[in-house]
Amino acid sequence: MCFVAIEMPDGTFEGPIKKKHLSWRLVGSNEGPGPKEVVEELPHPVGLYPLNEDTLKDMVSNKIEMKNADVSKGPGDVPKGAIELKGSKSSYLEIANDGKLDAHKSITILANVYPTGSDGPIVAYDPMGKGVHLWQYEKTQLFVRFTTRGSNGNLTLEPLATRVLQLNKWNQVGASYDSNTGVAQLWHDGKMVKSRNIGQVDLATDQNIRLGACDNDERYFEGKMSCLQIYDRALKEKEIGELRVCPKFLNKDGSKDKSNKTVEEEGIEKSFLADAMNMDAGAGSGDWFDEVSDNGADNRIGDETEEELIATRCDPNPCKNEGTCQDDEKKIDGYVCMCPVEFTGRRCQVSKQNAENPVVKRTEISSSNKTIGSLVNGTTASNVTTENGTKSDESKEDISLLYQKLGCYKDDASNHDLKTKVDLKRATQEDCAKTCAMTDKSFSYFGLQNGTSCYCGKDHGKYGKLSDEACNITCNGNEAEKCGGTEANNVFFYGLGTNYTVKTFTGKTLGAGTDAKIYFELIGERGSSDFRQLDPTPAKYEPGSEDMQTFLLPDLGRLKRMKILHDNTGTAPSWYLNKIQVTDEEGGAYEFPCDEWLSDTKGGGKLERELAAKSNIPSTPS
Repeated sequence: MCFVAIEMPDGTFEGPIKKKHLSWRLVGSNEGPGPKEVVEELPHPVGLYPLNEDTLKDMVSNKIEMKNADVSKGPGDVPKGAIELKGSKSSYLEIANDGKLDAHKSITILANVYPTGSDGPIVAYDPMGKGVHLWQYEKTQLFVRFTTRGSNGNLTLEPLATRVLQLNKWNQVGASYDSNTGVAQLWHDGKMVKSRNIGQVDLATDQNIRLGACDNDERYFEGKMSCLQIYDRALKEKEIGELRVCPKFLNKDGSKDKSNKTVEEEGIEKSFLADAMNMDAGAGSGDWFDEVSDNGADNRIGDETEEELIATRCDPNPCKNEGTCQDDEKKIDGYVCMCPVEFTGRRCQVSKQNAENPVVKRTEISSSNKTIGSLVNGTTASNVTTENGTKSDESKEDISLLYQKLGCYKDDASNHDLKTKVDLKRATQEDCAKTCAMTDKSFSYFGLQNGTSCYCGKDHGKYGKLSDEACNITCNGNEAEKCGGTEANNVFFYGLGTNYTVKTFTGKTLGAGTDAKIYFELIGERGSSDFRQLDPTPAKYEPGSEDMQTFLLPDLGRLKRMKILHDNTGTAPSWYLNKIQVTDEEGGAYEFPCDEWLSDTKGGGKLERELAAKSNIPSTPS
């Protein structure tokens, strides 16, 4: 019997071909008929260490210290494809953390391990083991504990553990934490094997990383390791499955780079073991992962040894704004939030009123200021709600600087969250915004504290969020405004007013249209837009429709991600979103592919999607 892949009218193929397609050329072309590999874009790691011979050739440039470890056979018996640890205090690798590996908001840790011993750290932030750590425990148990920053190793969060490890065999192991949902997960051989909601926390990931041994523990990992990967977001199951084969960097010209970089600026491909193992790199699997049969991960899930590991996903409550959490095993997170009528989102995190009528303040700075530079003129109007609640059409040429409140955040007087303090004659929100903008153009956040002090910075929130009551001190320059609290910043995001055009593409699938209310958030290098509501007119989201709307927002910098969701109201709320394109007036153009349902009854039951800006799109000629 012969199996053939057939090209369909829409350009897709049906048949036994995975991640490859048939490439046909006319006579005389350099390429004839036959399979041509499609290299799919992978998520970019903040740290990638193959842990093979090449990685260790220049340990100084790779910022790795290796003690009493050998290079050994890797997965698929690839020569010198792994490092072997002896199971002793003096046998370990330590990787310097210069800040790029500090994935304190969201994280995914992946590694391939071949355990031969009983207990020990696989990956541990902090040589003393006080940071986030992934362990082998009691031979077959995979164990992770997410510790919080500033806790000095105090075990305040419940760990996750389950018996899935196989001794004397290669296992892909991993752990992830998503700050958006508060959900922590354990991974084994590309499958999620344990999940729990641990709440919104700031992770302890700011110290060096140890593999194999920690200074304050007498248990040590014995066995082999290869392909350590660290990401600053929680990866999905499909992505983790693809990364079971170690990715490899590409040079800008597409050639393979034999050096070992640990930053995300270069391209990557799935190729490390593919040639040696004669397998499909794109498939993310191989013989060394297929040894599990009746004793596979699916049959070992849930065999915990500690009663504390069996906890409801609703404790602590992941739902915000007085939402009620209910266990729901049909949901991938294991819970569902029942939101008050004025809020929506997976965690009730979106205020419908604020998204429909966002409170955005404005101030003006002279274009002659060298730090600010000249403002871009324009005439596109956008609804802006002022402090007194009135709405007005503000044209771009009227607005110099926009700023919006993010909330109250904890501070530490010995190590401030927002690093730069500026002097004000009188403390007001407007004066703080203007002074920070004129101090350093790279700043995008300002915070007011104790009614008198103004701080500026490029990031915020490392000590966690507080209730608004903690930032209830009035400003000494304007008694109508709040200027933080004692060691608490009232934090704002600000930027030059910029027009963003959001174009939605509804799929052509039967029933693809929606009459629910849709909300989105753009996330860029400088900050996020907070949630905004799209025009609720149902005709704009009928099957096959395209709609374009413009929003005036603080400058977000280069866009990286966006969140899109709806409130599941109306008579036909399910929505099949093909993609979204976003352009800004400075020429930036981004595409956010989706091709998924936003529905509680279709496509996995998700009303909320997070989309990555996978590619820039050319601007439309004027």
